[in-house]
Amino acid sequence: MTTAQAQAPGGADYAELRRLISQSGLKPKPLYYPVKITATLAAFGLAIFLAIAFNHPAILILDAIFMGVVCGQIELIGHDAGHNQLLRKGRIVHPARWLLGNVFLGISYSWWVKKHNQHHATPNHLQEDPDVDYRMIAFFAPQAKTRPKLLRPLIAIQAYIYIFWLMLQVPNMTYYGIKHIRKGFAKYPVAEMAGIAVHFALYVFLMLQLPSWHMAVVFGVVHHVTLGLYNGMIFSPNHVGMAHISNEERSDYVREQVVTARNLVSHPVTDFCYGGLNYQIEHHLFPNMPRYQLKKIQPTVRAFCKERGISYYETGAFTSFKEVFAHLHRASAPLRP
Repeated sequence: MTTAQAQAPGGADYAELRRLISQSGLKPKPLYYPVKITATLAAFGLAIFLAIAFNHPAILILDAIFMGVVCGQIELIGHDAGHNQLLRKGRIVHPARWLLGNVFLGISYSWWVKKHNQHHATPNHLQEDPDVDYRMIAFFAPQAKTRPKLLRPLIAIQAYIYIFWLMLQVPNMTYYGIKHIRKGFAKYPVAEMAGIAVHFALYVFLMLQLPSWHMAVVFGVVHHVTLGLYNGMIFSPNHVGMAHISNEERSDYVREQVVTARNLVSHPVTDFCYGGLNYQIEHHLFPNMPRYQLKKIQPTVRAFCKERGISYYETGAFTSFKEVFAHLHRASAPLRP
């Protein structure tokens, strides 16, 4: 099977699954995203108000943590916008992604959409999934000795320092987004750079409202570390430690999407914190489906996989992190004596 064939969401199994889902009586919730976006932006406004209105260091540090979590929620809405869950088409699609990504988060939306679409096409693919191709991490044992020699001592103990890499995610994403724009890959490069510039201008303005430059530095660091950790908490359980594939091991669309993903057991808190991405299998099978529908289709997808002998894996959130760190330790074993 060629890469193009494996990437395409087709085949008899997928057609049958789509038919079953279409018969499950899913009803749209037109008010879901307007309410969700309004509540999230209100929380963001509250975080800004607290930063300006209070001078006490403890309150400002707690507010920085709060802002990091709120920005994580904005990221999740941006993720849904990138999958056209909010808006299927129209002139407002690009401005909405630009506002959520470039202006609110300082991240190039076109860079993220391109990278994320490739991830969905080839999840956990050793050569083609950008989400498992980082110079400082070996997500799978075959990658360990392909990493730069200078980084291998760190990769050998990656399970112990993985959390520190997560703290650096936000500046890392900003850097690669700007690099993407400068290399001419963005459709609207001027608008994207302007959006990122607006983001940093407004952020600096907010920092200037704080009582001292020391507090501004602490606030900025705590905010971005929190956002990085929250983002890592969301994406790490999705695929880390699950099956990997290579060009020689391509399978059909349904099997590749299911066996490379991990679901987290449903709970109202989990559903909120993960923005529906705890239903990672369902999301990968139907990436354009709004998050509020994923729980409803889960029984159908699970039964479908069981009937066809496809490994469908679900576990608790805390157990998933144990599995992630244990897997990272195993993956780096080739670099340890």
